[in-house]
Amino acid sequence: MDKNSKIAETQSEWWDMVSSDLSKWNMSVDPDDRLSLMDYIGELSDRPVYGWVISRDRHGDWEIDRLAD
Repeated sequence: MDKNSKIAETQSEWWDMVSSDLSKWNMSVDPDDRLSLMDYIGELSDRPVYGWVISRDRHGDWEIDRLAD
């Protein structure tokens, strides 16, 4: 699934979609190359994903915000 063509309607749907992508990734790579969810999000943070932008809050935690329509 293309992360730029499908739009998640809610944060919950976004997290489900990204988690599913991560599961597929981890099943397809060598065990030494598997990523945690937070590491995977860090890899995605330089571009919009499923209609949302990933950033860090003032505490350094990941947060997502819907792109403006």
